[in-house]
Amino acid sequence: MSLTKEEKEKKLAEHLAQLADMTGETRTVIAERSGFKRPNILSMVLRGQTRLPIEKIHPFARAVGADPDHLTRLCLEAYEPEIFKLVQHMYSGKDVVSPAEWQVIRAIREATNGTDPVVTPAQLTKIKKIFA
Repeated sequence: MSLTKEEKEKKLAEHLAQLADMTGETRTVIAERSGFKRPNILSMVLRGQTRLPIEKIHPFARAVGADPDHLTRLCLEAYEPEIFKLVQHMYSGKDVVSPAEWQVIRAIREATNGTDPVVTPAQLTKIKKIFA
C-alpha cells in the first residue's frame, strides 16, 4: 500500500529531524546555517507543521551534511508528487541519478570504453549482490 501525501510529508519531516539530530548541533545553529531568519520556522519544518521551503533545501542539506540533490528529490516527491512524476517522465521515466550512482555509471562506462553494452541478467545479479 502506498503512503498518502500527508504520510509522505510526515515521514519526510521525521527524516529531516533525524538528519538535524545526527549533527549534534542545536536547531538554532542549523537554522542559521540554512539561512532561516527565525529558528522557529526550522522547528516547524522538523515537526511537520510546514514544508521546507524550496530555496532552503540545499542550504539545509549542507548544514546537516546530506546530499543536496538527494534531499531535493525527497522533498519534491513528498511535497509535489505530481511535479515529481512529470520530472521523472522528462528523464525517460527513470529516477534522477544521485552523485554516488553517477560514480557507478562512470565506472561502467570506463570499463566498457563507453560502448553502452547490453547487460545480461547474470551481470545484473552480480551487480545487485555487490550492493546488497
